Amino acid sequence: MTSGGGVDRASLRAHAASGVKWTALSSGALFACSLAQLAVLGRLLTPADFGLMAMATVVLGFAYVFADAGLSNAVVYKQHSSRNILSTLYWTNVLVGVALAACLWLVSPLAGLFYRDPAVVGLLRLAAYVLPVVALGQLPLALLERDLAFRRIAPIEIASAVVGIVVAIGTAALGQGPRSFVWGQLATAAVRSLGLLGLVWRTWRPSLHFARSDLRGYLGFGAYQLGERTVNYWAANVDYLVVGRFLGPESLGPYTVAYQLAAVPMQRMNPVLTRVAFPVLARTQSDSERLLRGYLKLVKAVAFLSFPLLAGLAVCASIAVPLIAGGGWLQAVPIVQVLCVMGAMKVLASTTGSLLLAKGRADVGFWWNVFTMVVTATCLILVVSEGILMVALAQAVLSIIFLALLLGILKRVSGLSVTSFVGAAARPLVATGIMATAVAAVLIPLGMAALPAALTLSCCAFVGAASYGLAWRLLEKGYIRSMWREMIGSQERSS
Repeated sequence: MTSGGGVDRASLRAHAASGVKWTALSSGALFACSLAQLAVLGRLLTPADFGLMAMATVVLGFAYVFADAGLSNAVVYKQHSSRNILSTLYWTNVLVGVALAACLWLVSPLAGLFYRDPAVVGLLRLAAYVLPVVALGQLPLALLERDLAFRRIAPIEIASAVVGIVVAIGTAALGQGPRSFVWGQLATAAVRSLGLLGLVWRTWRPSLHFARSDLRGYLGFGAYQLGERTVNYWAANVDYLVVGRFLGPESLGPYTVAYQLAAVPMQRMNPVLTRVAFPVLARTQSDSERLLRGYLKLVKAVAFLSFPLLAGLAVCASIAVPLIAGGGWLQAVPIVQVLCVMGAMKVLASTTGSLLLAKGRADVGFWWNVFTMVVTATCLILVVSEGILMVALAQAVLSIIFLALLLGILKRVSGLSVTSFVGAAARPLVATGIMATAVAAVLIPLGMAALPAALTLSCCAFVGAASYGLAWRLLEKGYIRSMWREMIGSQERSS
C-alpha cells in the first residue's frame, strides 16, 4: 500500500478521475439497492413500521458518528502514518465500537420514553450489534480512501449492499416487521468489514500494539471531527426527532419515505465526488489557488449530477412515488416535492466539508453545525403541530438561508468568492430548468392518455435526459464529453 504522498498533478488528476468513476459505480449500485428495498418493503411493511425504524435509526445513527472516534479523516489528512500508529488507531476503533454497543443497549429504554413507544427499545438493542462489526472495517476503509483505491472498494460495497437487501427482504417476508431493517444492516456491515479487511491484509494488518502516545495529533483532529459530526448529525436528523416525538410513527413513516426519495442525490450521488474530493484536496492543501479551483470544479460537478435528478423527481413525484413505494404512500408526494428544494441546497452545502477539512478547519464546521442544529430544532418545534408538510416547508426555507450564510463563512476562511461559487452552479441550474420545463410539458399529455405509470415515467426520463444533454450542449459544449473522456481514460492513466 502506498504512503499517499508524492503524486504529481497529472497522476493526481488521473487518480481522482478513477476514484470518481468507481465511486459512481458503487453509488449507482447502492442507489438501485435502496430503491429495490424501498419498493419491496414499502409493500410488505406499514407506514408505522417505517416510522418505528426511523425512530431507532436516528439513535443508531448517532452511535455511528462515534464509530471511528473521528480518526478516519485524520489518517487521510495526515497522509503518512507508521504501522504501529495504525495498529493503535485500529484497536481504538474496535474498543469504541464495543463501548458504543454497550451504551446503546443501556440507553435504549430512554429512547423508548422519549418517543413514548416501547417497541423502539427492542429495535435498538438488536441494532447495537451492528456497531462493533462496523468498527472492524473503519481503518481499512480510511487507508484505501487515503490511497484513492476506490476501484478496490467498489465491489465490496456493492456486494455488501446486495447481501443486506436480500436479508432485509427475506426477514420482512418472514414477519420480522421493522426488525428486518436491522437484520439487513447487520448483514451489510459484516460483509463490508470483512471485505475491507481482506483488501488491506497483505499490505497492512493490525498488530498487537497499542500505545496512548500514538494517538497524539490524531485525537485533536478527531475530536473536532466527532464534535462536527455530532452536531451535524442532529442538525440533519432533528426533523425525524421532532416528527417522531410529537406526531408518532404513523406520520414519521410517510415523512421518512419522502425524505429517502428526495435525499437520494445527497446520500448516494453526492459521495461520488465528495468522497473522492477530500483525499484529493488534502494533497493540494498548501496551494490555495489550486485548492479553490479544484473545489469549484467539485461544486459544478455535484450540481451537474444532482440538480436534474431532484428536479425530475419533483416534477414526476405523483407518478414516481406510488410506482416505487406503492399506492399506499400518496400522502408522501407533496412532501417529496418540497424536500427536493431542500435537497438541492444541501447537495451544494455538503461540498463545503471537503474544503474545510482540506484547510484543516474542522473547528469551523463544528461551530457552524451547532448553529444550524439549534436554529433548525427551534423552528421545527414551532411548526410541527401544523403537520409534516409544514415541517418539510420549514426545512426547505432554512436550507436556502443556511447556504447563503455558509458561503459568507467560507469566504473568510478560504478566500472563496461567493460569485465564483454561484457561477459554478449557474449552468447546471439553467440546464435543469430547461429540462424540468420539457418534462412537465410532456407529462401533461402523457397523464391525459392514461398510460401505465412505468411507461409514463420512462418517457419522462428519456425526454429529461435528452433535453438536459441538449441544454448543456448549448450552454457549454464539450463539458459532458470531457467528463466522460476523463472517466474512461482514468484507469489507463492511473495504472
